[in-house]
Amino acid sequence: MSKFELLAPAGSRASFEAAIKAGADAIYLGGDAFGARHSAANFDDAALREVVREAHLVGVRVYLTVNTLIYDHEKEGLTAFLDRMAAIGLDAWIVQDLGVLELVQSRYPQVEVHASTQMAAQNLEDVKALMALGVHRVVLPREMRLEEARAIYRETGAELELFVHGALCVSVSGQCYMSSMIGGRSGNRGQCAQSCRQAYDLIDLETGENVGGKSGMYRLSPKDLNTLEHIGEILESGVTALKIEGRMKGPEFVYQTVKAYRTAIDRHLKNEALSPEALLETEKNLEKIFNRGFTKGWVLGERGGDYLSADIPGNQGIPAAEVIRFDARAEEVEVELLEDLTVGDELQIRKGKESSGCRVEYILLRGQRIKSAEKGSKVRINYKSSCNKGDLLRRTYDKKEMDRIQGLIHETSRRIPVQVAATLKVGLPLEVCLTDAQGNRGCAVSELPAEAALKRPLDRERLLEQLGKLGTTIYEVSAFDLNLDGEATLPIKVINETRRLAGQRLDEARLEALEARGEIIEAVVHQPDEVSATEEVAKPEVTLCASVPDLGRLHLVLESGLKDVYFRGPVMELEQAKALAARYDAKLSWQWTRPNPSGLLEKYTTLLSSIKPEGIVVSSPGMLGWAKQFAEHVTADYGMNVLNTGSERVVRALGAEVVTLSPELTGEGIETIGKASGGVLEIVGYGHLPVMVTPHCPIRTGLGGPDKGCALCSGKSYGLRDKTGAIFPVVKTGPCWTEILNNPVLDLSDQLERLSAAGVTRYRLHFTIESPDEIMDLVAVHQERLEGKRTPVRSEYPRTHGHFFRGVF
Repeated sequence: MSKFELLAPAGSRASFEAAIKAGADAIYLGGDAFGARHSAANFDDAALREVVREAHLVGVRVYLTVNTLIYDHEKEGLTAFLDRMAAIGLDAWIVQDLGVLELVQSRYPQVEVHASTQMAAQNLEDVKALMALGVHRVVLPREMRLEEARAIYRETGAELELFVHGALCVSVSGQCYMSSMIGGRSGNRGQCAQSCRQAYDLIDLETGENVGGKSGMYRLSPKDLNTLEHIGEILESGVTALKIEGRMKGPEFVYQTVKAYRTAIDRHLKNEALSPEALLETEKNLEKIFNRGFTKGWVLGERGGDYLSADIPGNQGIPAAEVIRFDARAEEVEVELLEDLTVGDELQIRKGKESSGCRVEYILLRGQRIKSAEKGSKVRINYKSSCNKGDLLRRTYDKKEMDRIQGLIHETSRRIPVQVAATLKVGLPLEVCLTDAQGNRGCAVSELPAEAALKRPLDRERLLEQLGKLGTTIYEVSAFDLNLDGEATLPIKVINETRRLAGQRLDEARLEALEARGEIIEAVVHQPDEVSATEEVAKPEVTLCASVPDLGRLHLVLESGLKDVYFRGPVMELEQAKALAARYDAKLSWQWTRPNPSGLLEKYTTLLSSIKPEGIVVSSPGMLGWAKQFAEHVTADYGMNVLNTGSERVVRALGAEVVTLSPELTGEGIETIGKASGGVLEIVGYGHLPVMVTPHCPIRTGLGGPDKGCALCSGKSYGLRDKTGAIFPVVKTGPCWTEILNNPVLDLSDQLERLSAAGVTRYRLHFTIESPDEIMDLVAVHQERLEGKRTPVRSEYPRTHGHFFRGVF
């Protein structure tokens, strides 16, 4: 790889070609299974083989997204899929699942592995751990600040990849279960229903009142990332791969965006900054294709209202016309144009949740139909929906711009410079060699020898002309080296065929240089010991534990008799929490929720070294090893997304004594892991499961508070109400980080017997917004359940078994 790599998305063949022609160094795409953009067109085996060959010929790398979580029953299908993909000669896998990482590392050692942003590597320790697992490149999470990326590179020299443009996830990647819990469509398995793009009322949970008003209701919908203006800063941070999001976008988006960043990168490397005028024009062109508004993102420190697209969750286009008068009978609207307008453009008026629009079928200027009109004109166009004077029509599809880009894609070709060397002497065959900048060489000799010319020998200019006809190939001549006998001649047809054959052999040489990483090594996979049918297996005893967010709730669960407690409160209160647990002779673990950047690890090292909690609960690979220096017992939280036996095995190897299984597991999935595991398994059995973890605060933005230090969440409780009336409580977890809790309460108390038989030995009560009376009652009910009683669980919220029975898509 060159010093910097521009990585482009391709969700279709057309987008792949656009990325190549716009100057991408690498392309990431999905096969027909196991990718996190299930709705993209993606590529079947034949199409993938073809595009990999085309990419490799022009020196472009291809990465396959295998970035979904895998159930154990899917492993056979996954292995067969990966075997086919490996044989194609892909350059890298992009993976999320630690079990998949284990598989590809052992089975396809020649293929690079890139850790997906879905792994949410939050800090230096996470990057170190992934590198130790054999990861070649880490795709950084979108919420990481550039300063943190710079520090990680400085400490590790790791190959780091960063998103620089495109759609954003408001939640920490890999930590969003909202789509999954609401409708069974898991974002971790490529089926995200984009719950963040829906409208929500901000509700005071005590009064039930809407306190956020009726405007800006898309409280979880981020703008699109755009870092073009800061490309130099990013290139100087140590990040070596710059990634554009957009596998669901069309070729016009891909071409326009890749071209913009290609130009910015190349100019920076030449110390030629884009002029303000050129930058403004480029930004406007990017807006024309697709935008939700642009943000510099968390990576460059933008938060709050500057980060959110609260009024329009989709493409907001650009203002193109202002309404003068609507004629309902004629179904026309008279407008003043703010931009040039063309028949075929698409326009939209957006008001809150409602929108109306049209594709421009005709333009009337002074009663005459025209195909296009200039900015400043007053024209009439077709429009059926009622609108008012002063309404803005935003152009969401710019036909003229789309036609321009399609023309560029069609006309552009990507050429590889080659040196052409040829020798032509009487009595000898013509020899032609093409050599590229990497030293790859393709040579051919003619079938016929050259003859002495009877009349007119082949002159230098004519030979150069014929050898330079590379237009049907990917090559262009950068230099000639001719050794020509002045008396020799050869038929033009023979010269052309020899040149064609040399080009074909250079193709082969270039492909061989990038060829295959397709060797398969049978992986040694751990299998559980066989248990005979007559052998008695003792059922493990289930231990009840609880996770609490503050000292008050800690006191309640200890008073109720629990002896195993996770404290999620601030680390500054940990010593007090430990002393409180000691009075009840209970074991206390500190549960570290997000965020956990490197700076906090350094800050907390001294505190934890002196306090020495009995246990620590963490949610990322590097934190497991880091926690072991402070605590005897380390628990991997459910945020590690352990969904199969392979990921459970890897997490244990990283240092976890207790593994909390993914909330997206079914009962059958839990049983499969339980049979294979030799360690302690835990599930979150009761509570408002956090379905989203985010640095964004919908309370602050909803109430119009400042970006920092607003304290609006103190003393009051808030939630988000969706269109069905379901309310999702919002709670603070860190310095202006929030968790959005599921509306129905997860309750697996009626499955305790089955869970015990499956090998689960720890059942966690996850307390968040419950009152003191509720907590005492819930602990008592679960204790009775463990004794075999059928005491019902009471809650004002609806209850759910989560995915225990229904699984996820």
